[in-house]
Amino acid sequence: MTRDDAEREAVAELWRRGRALDWLLDEGQRKWRADFLATPPLSSTVWNVGRQRGKTFDAVALSLEMGTTRPNAIIRYCAKTKDSAVGIVSPAWNALVATMPLDMRPVQGRSDYEWLFPATGATFVLFGTDAQSFTKGRGPRTDLQLLDECGFYQDLVSVESALLPSLQTTGGRALYLSTPAESVGHPYTQRIYAALAAGRYQHDTFWSNPRVDHEAVIEAERTRLGLTREQFLACTYFRREYLAEIVTDESRAAFPAWSRELAEVVVGDWVRPDFCDAYQSHDPGMTGDPHASLFGYLNPADGRLYIEDELELRSAPHSVGGWAGDVKKRETLLYGATAWNGTLLGSADWMRTLGGFENVPEFLRKSISDSAPRQPYMRVGDNPGVCRDLTIDHGLAVWPTAKHEKALEVSNTNQLLAEGKIRIHRRCVRLIEQLYSGIWNKTRSAWERTDKDHNDLAGDCLPYMARNVSWHRDSRPKHIDSATKYVQQVQNRAAGAKSWDDAFKR
Repeated sequence: MTRDDAEREAVAELWRRGRALDWLLDEGQRKWRADFLATPPLSSTVWNVGRQRGKTFDAVALSLEMGTTRPNAIIRYCAKTKDSAVGIVSPAWNALVATMPLDMRPVQGRSDYEWLFPATGATFVLFGTDAQSFTKGRGPRTDLQLLDECGFYQDLVSVESALLPSLQTTGGRALYLSTPAESVGHPYTQRIYAALAAGRYQHDTFWSNPRVDHEAVIEAERTRLGLTREQFLACTYFRREYLAEIVTDESRAAFPAWSRELAEVVVGDWVRPDFCDAYQSHDPGMTGDPHASLFGYLNPADGRLYIEDELELRSAPHSVGGWAGDVKKRETLLYGATAWNGTLLGSADWMRTLGGFENVPEFLRKSISDSAPRQPYMRVGDNPGVCRDLTIDHGLAVWPTAKHEKALEVSNTNQLLAEGKIRIHRRCVRLIEQLYSGIWNKTRSAWERTDKDHNDLAGDCLPYMARNVSWHRDSRPKHIDSATKYVQQVQNRAAGAKSWDDAFKR
């Protein structure tokens, strides 16, 4: 008998005794497994572990252990797609099954996505989250639900709603295992914080894997990306994928300048000055997105745009009229407004900018009035049809904003934030959250949707307001003190005076 044969027999015997994983897993993986098995029924655990650390290997080992020891157990393994589930699981599955005794090994079930354990009657099933295929994983009972790559599910909440209730009949457990999501607004980030608070959280990094040539991986990756070693180790991709840090991908972040350090400067309890121009920006909820509004003002004393309030309403139960009513309530609170007749102080200035009355949209021509309320100075909004409804039906004159070169305008807003030209009141919690979490989709053509929003406040309302502010307009009253008046009088009289004495006579 060769040494390899002896080793195989020894490992096979360990499987029979239920001790194989003590030999097959490294120290860190054994700890994750032991802590997971110690959790109470119906609990969930998060393995927020970097790439190339062995979390999938450990999860597959845990599945095989349950399949060989628990009669009639049902183990469901979900990844982003069915094909990716097979690709993720197969290497670890094949390597581990090869170490098992022949009579304990699982066999192919009714499809390529199902394995059966003849000795125990247990079942292992693979699912994907694409095209709602995860709904086929609904069932009366599940003993172990694994959610691999869950930081990249398009709709994690729907997956949970479909699959997790089946744990209730068995007292089963759920295991989330993934690197962090590309957006901190993804529900997986919330699961991380919840697990951390409950003491059911594991975090580990690429550096801890004793089986990996770390420098070879770094060299391959940094060469592929065209980066130096130092640049690669500092980039968000390495930090998120290999160190499992919660960071937003800088190539897709809507506002890459936004950070906790910047927030400490920008966010505060700002007080509106006596003289300023108030601005509003509105984005109607379409296809299930919320109605979103921001309320701000330009402070002429420092030339900064201050965002002082926000409004976000679910569009399904709130009509445009209901939204308009809430905007009016907010205007009463902010400006003391009690009546709305569709006039707007800034309309006359916009008419001049457009080149004349004939260029003003028909529904906004009545908004041009010298006796319009002082605040707000300007309202702008998305969707001309909704702007017309707000103006004609609800007395809120709203100008349709330009939307061309949106990516450039978002970039300009990011620069304004970085330069300290925008300040935000701390009550605007949803705006601040979206500044952290908002990301572009893969093609940078639209915002990535989450279970909470579509980046409407930060990605739409804030750039709309910033691009329409009259940054150099001074709304303060023109004031001339007595000394200045006297100098002007002297200068006027000096022009026709016969002598300096005549010029200075009062």
